[in-house]
Amino acid sequence: MSRNLSQFVILGFLGAFSGAILAGTSLFFIPKRYESSMEIRRVQIHSEVLKTPPGVMYFATEMPDGWYFRSRNSFELISERLKLPERWNLSEYEVLKELRKSVRVEPKRESIYHIAVSRLDPDEAYEIANSLQEVARDRLTKMYSDSADRYLNYLRGEITDQSNKVVERKLVVASLLKIDLPEATSANLEKAEEELREDQALLAKMKQDYESKKREATNFSNPLEVLKSPTLPKMFIYPRVDRVLAIGTVSGLLIGLAVTFFFSAAKR
Repeated sequence: MSRNLSQFVILGFLGAFSGAILAGTSLFFIPKRYESSMEIRRVQIHSEVLKTPPGVMYFATEMPDGWYFRSRNSFELISERLKLPERWNLSEYEVLKELRKSVRVEPKRESIYHIAVSRLDPDEAYEIANSLQEVARDRLTKMYSDSADRYLNYLRGEITDQSNKVVERKLVVASLLKIDLPEATSANLEKAEEELREDQALLAKMKQDYESKKREATNFSNPLEVLKSPTLPKMFIYPRVDRVLAIGTVSGLLIGLAVTFFFSAAKR
C-alpha cells in the first residue's frame, strides 16, 4: 500500500514537473500580444451654441457617447495616417477589421473611458493608441464646431429677418409722415414709431447675442482630457504565463496519476 502511494506521489510529481516544463517551453512558440492603454475623459461642455436650431433634425452630441473611439471614420483616419494597408499588405476593409479587433473601449465612470490597443508588435500597439487619441480629439472638436456653425447660421438668418422687418417698419413710418392728415394718422404714426423702436432694440440685442455666441464657439479646441497617456508596452498580455503554467502543471499531474493508476491496475 505504501509502495503504491509512493509511486502515485513520485509519478504525480514528475508529471506535474514535466507539464510545467512543457507549458513553459510552449510560451516561446505561442504568438504574444502587447497592449498599450490610456484613460481619457470627455470634457462636458454646456453651451447654448450647441443647441439644436429649430427645424434642424441633426444634433451631433446626441450620438452614443464614445462613438469617436470606435467609429468606422475614426479607423479610416488612423489607417490613412499610419498607412496601414501598405504596411500590413491588406485591403482597406481587412485593415478596418483588424483595427476593430485590436481596439477595446471600456467606460469606467461618467465620461471616462479606458481604451486599450493590443497587437503582436508592441510598437504598433503604441502607435495606434497615440493616433486614436489624436483622431478622437479631432473628430470631437469638429463635431462641436459643426454644431456651433449650424446654430450661428440659424442666428444669422434670424438677424437678417429682423433687419428686413426694421426696414419695413421704417418704410411704414416714412410713408405715414408724408400723409397730410395729422389728425387721422397721428395714432398710427405713434404706433408705427413705437414698433420701429422695439424692433430696432430687438435687432441690437440679437446682434450682441450673436457676437457673444460667436466668441463662445471658439472654446471647443480641447474636448478630451488625457488622464493616462499610452505607453510603449514592455510585457505581453497574452498568453497569460500563470495560466499556461497552471494548466500544464495540472495536466501533467493528472496524466502522471492516470499512468500510475493504469500500471497499478495492470499488475493486479
